[in-house]
Amino acid sequence: MKIFLATPMSGFSGTELLKYKEEAETLAKLLEEGGHIVHSVVSKISNEADFDTPADSLKLDSTEIQKADVFILLYPKPMITSVLIELGIAIALNKKIIVAAPQRKVLPWCAQEIDRAFKNASFIQAVNLNIECAKKILEILR
Repeated sequence: MKIFLATPMSGFSGTELLKYKEEAETLAKLLEEGGHIVHSVVSKISNEADFDTPADSLKLDSTEIQKADVFILLYPKPMITSVLIELGIAIALNKKIIVAAPQRKVLPWCAQEIDRAFKNASFIQAVNLNIECAKKILEILR
């Protein structure tokens, strides 16, 4: 399957960004090892200087979400981030959606019960982006 992996890179900085980036890259690699094609900008970004312009980012993300079979949102903490726009695009396109977060309550109000609102959506409680999180995602994708 083609996966769009939404990672809120702009919500982190410094060492926190590097730790999150490493975890997200490992998760993407595990999904690829599971036979999936993963689109994610996480490997391209090390700091804010690496971000595309907002317009370029929106165009690329919209195109890649349209191509994807599955949209996966990694949302480790409450933050203002473009991944929420990407989630809206995935909902509008009726994509299969998997949301991974430490708790539902860290998600914006309307996303807290996304799996109850849409049959094609799943929620995974994931405190860390580790092998257990990848296993849960791979199980849903089977």
